[in-house]
Amino acid sequence: MVQPCPSSPQTPEQSHSPCVFPPGSLPLSHVSLSFRFPRLPDLQRRAEEVFEECPDAPNLVLTDHQWAKVQEQAYFKQHPGARLLDPQALTQTLQSSYRSGYLLYTQFVPCPSTNPRFFSPRECARLMGFPEAYLLHLSGEAAPLARQRVGRLYRQIGNAVCPPVIAAIVQCIVPHLHVGLDPAQVPQGAPGSEGAVQQLEPQLSAALSLVLDSLAPQQRAELQQRHSHIFQSVSHSTLSKPSDMSKMHKPM
Repeated sequence: MVQPCPSSPQTPEQSHSPCVFPPGSLPLSHVSLSFRFPRLPDLQRRAEEVFEECPDAPNLVLTDHQWAKVQEQAYFKQHPGARLLDPQALTQTLQSSYRSGYLLYTQFVPCPSTNPRFFSPRECARLMGFPEAYLLHLSGEAAPLARQRVGRLYRQIGNAVCPPVIAAIVQCIVPHLHVGLDPAQVPQGAPGSEGAVQQLEPQLSAALSLVLDSLAPQQRAELQQRHSHIFQSVSHSTLSKPSDMSKMHKPM
């Protein structure tokens, strides 16, 4: 799986967890041996694609004390490029401790006239591939409670899976759901029937649509233009109805 989002993907060995079927649901003999994990096209993503035009900078910029402590760390001295983001490159893998554990491995966005800053919660959501219509409640509360909510947002986003990656995997699993069953129980030509599995190529339309949905309008248009041959067949139905998507997700 290559670059569903502008953050460095984990290797298959790191990202694949054992799949456990509920008792009696699917015997081992029914698992399709022809299943392959999908490969998303290399979209040549750049970290700067997720930047907000006007992030809440005062709450994101490191204080002089914080920045001095970061620069004292051995990891920073050995790998300064891993701590200060190159906007033209991919980011480090986003972790749940991104904000709270900033001293050790957090990657910061360089700022021209101030100390570096953290990614905003919305930028983190974009890194993970969450649609722009996914609600992030960040205001309207007293300062202490607001800080707690922002801290939870960073942890929840860092612990989440990438929606485009999951969409790609699910679209590859669906054609195999009937494999191993009695042929008489499988409707002719149904997705997952023996003939259909041999003929059906993994469909990535949902994954690619989520990639587009997770960008601001200008960055979305630029990505579509750069890779028009890839996105020309992607449905734009979700892009035209963001309110429908917001109803599908509860606020974090």
